[in-house]
Amino acid sequence: MSGPPAGTPAAPRVHSAARVLRNTLVLAVGRNLIALARLATLAIVARGLGTDTFGQYALLIALLIVAEGLLDFGSNEVFVREIAGNPQRRTHLLRVLLAGRLLHAPLAWGFVVAAAVLLGYERTIVEAAAVGGLSLLFLGGVMVYRAVFRTELTMEREIVAEFVSVICMLGALLWVARNGGGIVQVMACTVISRAVYFAMAWGLGRREFPLSIAGVTRADLAWSWRLCVAVGMAACVVMLYDPMDVLLLSRLGGFEDTAHFAAAQRLAWPLLITLSAVSGTLYPVASAAWPHDVPRLERACQRGFDTVVVFGLAAVSGGIAGAEFLLALIGPELVAGAPAFGVLVVLCVVKAISMTLGPVLLVVRAQRVALAIVGIALVAKVVASLLVIPRYGFVGLAWTALAVEAIFVTLPCLVVVSRRAGIRLRFGVVLRAALICAIATLATQAWLGAHGLWPALMAPALYFALALATGTLRPSELKRLKQPEDAG
Repeated sequence: MSGPPAGTPAAPRVHSAARVLRNTLVLAVGRNLIALARLATLAIVARGLGTDTFGQYALLIALLIVAEGLLDFGSNEVFVREIAGNPQRRTHLLRVLLAGRLLHAPLAWGFVVAAAVLLGYERTIVEAAAVGGLSLLFLGGVMVYRAVFRTELTMEREIVAEFVSVICMLGALLWVARNGGGIVQVMACTVISRAVYFAMAWGLGRREFPLSIAGVTRADLAWSWRLCVAVGMAACVVMLYDPMDVLLLSRLGGFEDTAHFAAAQRLAWPLLITLSAVSGTLYPVASAAWPHDVPRLERACQRGFDTVVVFGLAAVSGGIAGAEFLLALIGPELVAGAPAFGVLVVLCVVKAISMTLGPVLLVVRAQRVALAIVGIALVAKVVASLLVIPRYGFVGLAWTALAVEAIFVTLPCLVVVSRRAGIRLRFGVVLRAALICAIATLATQAWLGAHGLWPALMAPALYFALALATGTLRPSELKRLKQPEDAG
């Protein structure tokens, strides 16, 4: 399997703008609901099992995130690209993808256990890592069906599967909290949740792809490895990039600081998850547009860029104004993380820009450039964090993460995407939105202060009012999304 088969390949599928809009809205709303449900799981752990257990849980989740990068190794992005561009090869490509996940899952599990041992954590943490790592076996199956749902722009099916799995985890955690369980039992709940996730994804996607690796050869696996190696290395660095904050803080600041930072980070993450809906829809659209329809690619990238910034900054205004109130929802003892939360919501918007446009580098076959960007950023983050954490704690770490993301990831990504894809991005809407966000946040704090629910609601309301009044947010632009994509 060294390349496309002989003959004329089927034309890449061009999804309607209505499907693109629907998929984006489903991802935005669905991911947000899932994120809120996950916040409830954090609240159960923090309130029912204590701050130390919450810090241990944050550490193990960070390790699992890195292991997920090893498990996927960039294959989902690559195979979505290949399937979108060569739909006639879909079944065989999915079989190759499944075979690769079966090989990688035991390695990913071994990484989690080995990391817990080598980092010198106590035996209970190692045991919890061994239990929680079993969830990777089920996640590997989910990744295969995720490729199906992404290429068809039917991500509502994965949203349903994940939401049901999180509800199951909520029920399991409540049982653990009532019966006085510990971190090992908490990680067992994660395994149960992932098993439900896989079962639901299989049930919703088995018509398009019954699980099978029939016909997959060593040559196929070697081909997929060569195709994914650069992307996979970049994906692993990316997966290590965010958890590195928690990993370093757990060693240099202790589990209490880790709990405060992790609470702020997890509370901010729903915003990033919501904004990533744009990336989830843009990537298959860009894959189908490149290289024969650069104007359509440019329109898609511009709309994605404007969308994540305009709507993301609305959440930033509310997050900064209502930081203390929002953190108290997880646990009163975690309110001390409010200063970090204000910085991290800004980080989410900055990160969402690179998450939206960065995958275009894969579309235009600039994998090595993407790897260089995230590799340099990771080194910069580690060095800066080692200098900052001992003196400034978790708040300094939050500022470090924001500065590194903006300077070493987002700015290079904007420049390289524009040059490699041959597109021109405009910044007028983004700059107006940033100014409006600052005005809305400062005005709300001057009027209502920074405590309670009302500032969290008033700041985004004022932001949207100003955005509509200045034309930064145009309802007519939203209506245009319903028109056929080739209409421009």
